[in-house]
Amino acid sequence: MNQSYIRVRKEKDYLVLEAAVKTYYKKDLEIKLAGMDHVATKDFFKKMFSALDSLETILYEGTGKGKISESQKKSDAYKIDCAYKKTIFEYAHAHGLHYQNEIIPHKDYGKHWKHCDIRLEEETKKMGKSEEDLKSLIEEIVKMKCLSEKAKTGFNKREESLYIHVRSFKRKSEDDKGEVIIKYRNSLVTDELKRLIDEKEVKRLGVMYGADHMPGISSFLESQGFSLNSEDWVEVWKVKDLKKKDKWVKDWIKDLKKNYLIKH
Repeated sequence: MNQSYIRVRKEKDYLVLEAAVKTYYKKDLEIKLAGMDHVATKDFFKKMFSALDSLETILYEGTGKGKISESQKKSDAYKIDCAYKKTIFEYAHAHGLHYQNEIIPHKDYGKHWKHCDIRLEEETKKMGKSEEDLKSLIEEIVKMKCLSEKAKTGFNKREESLYIHVRSFKRKSEDDKGEVIIKYRNSLVTDELKRLIDEKEVKRLGVMYGADHMPGISSFLESQGFSLNSEDWVEVWKVKDLKKKDKWVKDWIKDLKKNYLIKH
């Protein structure tokens, strides 16, 4: 069964990036999984939020606040995490898009929305011990900075930057993204889902997490006897198909990353 929660679809002269909302059932239990992309159009975030808001309990992603010691603030893990959050915000605005927290900020969620993620001080400690996680974040920062710099030079370059992004689009597997970014945080979700399922106090649950997390969470539900009932795909954003060859895209990214790293 295809467990992907993100895809690129051709639509006439456009390439469309889409994310999925998949509904699982087991007897009288319903669980919806919304695979988020954290940079998207305002309409995307509103549709994803609306798809889950009527459920009894929804678990959502987002590093929780916590006390950070002065020594932790000096750590590579903390600095890289701060750089990542700043870079993703800049990437969104450079491309005329939005960062998720701008449109559906955590403080505005209703009481049925439950934070289910790592706290900041715990994240810093765990990330500091995981080279794979830090490497993955650094690669994302470099890619987003490269594309943002191109996009800022004009509208046509913004279109070209999004086109490069979507044509080079490739999600890493869970095994490639490290222990903290995916696996540990997935375990927080699956543990809470199991608790809610076992207690039988709610019948309609939801999870709103990044699309990279969802294959693992889907596998957990299937191991618990849930079956996929339906899936809906929501447009994240789309860009005109410039019909550039794959080699052009790969060469452009290779050269830009090289130049970016030399400059910085």
